Amino acid sequence: MKTVWTGCAFFCLLGLICSGGLFFNGHSILSSSRDSSTSAAAYGMATLRAVSKSWDRAELERRLDPSARASLVEAVVRAGEPLGGLKHAKPLAPSAINESRPNGTKRTTVTLIDEATFEHGVAQIRLVLVFADDQWHVRDFEILPTSAPPGTKS
Repeated sequence: MKTVWTGCAFFCLLGLICSGGLFFNGHSILSSSRDSSTSAAAYGMATLRAVSKSWDRAELERRLDPSARASLVEAVVRAGEPLGGLKHAKPLAPSAINESRPNGTKRTTVTLIDEATFEHGVAQIRLVLVFADDQWHVRDFEILPTSAPPGTKS
C-alpha cells in the first residue's frame, strides 16, 4: 500500500513540475507576442504615414521584405493615389501573429488591420509585416477603399 501512495505522490509532483514549466513557457510566448505586436504596430503606422504622404514608391521599396510579390509597390500606389494623402489613421491593430523558424532563423509575421481616412476617401488598411534580420519589413500591403471621407460627396 505504501508503494501505491509513493507512486501517486511521485506522479503528482511530476505533474506539478510539468505544469509549472508549461506556465512559464506559455507566459514567455505571450510576452514575446505582446512585444512583437507592439513594435509591429508602431512600424506599421510609421510605414503607412511615410508611404501615404505622397504615395512614395521608393519609400515602400525600402521597407519591403525580399519575399514580397514584385507587383506590390505598383498595386499599393495605384490603390492609394486616388485617395490622396493620409489625414487620420486609427492605430493598426494586430489580427494575427505567427512565429516560425525556417532554416533555424526565427521569423515573426504580424498582420495589422484598421481603417484610415485620406483626403478623398476612407479605406481599410491591411499590412503584413515580417521581423527578420533584426528589423521589420513589409510583406503585403492592401488598401481597400470603403467610402468618401465625411463631409464630401463621392
